[in-house]
Amino acid sequence: MDKDKNNFENLPADWDGRSLDDPDLLGCVVDLFVRHADRQAGSLLALLANEELRLVQPVMIDDIPVGCDQVRQHEVTHRLTQIVGQVCPGGGLALAVARRGMVVQTHWDLGWRSALALACQDSGVVDLGCYLATPAGVVRLDDSAAAA
Repeated sequence: MDKDKNNFENLPADWDGRSLDDPDLLGCVVDLFVRHADRQAGSLLALLANEELRLVQPVMIDDIPVGCDQVRQHEVTHRLTQIVGQVCPGGGLALAVARRGMVVQTHWDLGWRSALALACQDSGVVDLGCYLATPAGVVRLDDSAAAA
């Protein structure tokens, strides 16, 4: 987990025309959209992508506790994949958990990773991955949690 490479200052000039299926690019995009205040307050960033997996819309959700239970995590990710399926058929979805603390994955963070994987699998939306954004940096959450 290299939190230092996921910095918006590392974004190429044409980042907005590139596919988000590159985990390094996506980590930098997460850093761009997740403000320090979002990391302090606790938020969830959803990045909706079109069929070319280019960013269509970032959506910051600040009224869902990032430490909520698995049922709520599954409800939220299911609804987000429904939206992507309606707005961007064949598109993708990435999530970023924004919270205080260090860049250490918790079971709540990994719950979001697992919920995203399941919702994407059920809906046919492309799973672009899940990230953790804290004041200390941005890392991609462990994809092995998707199998859990």
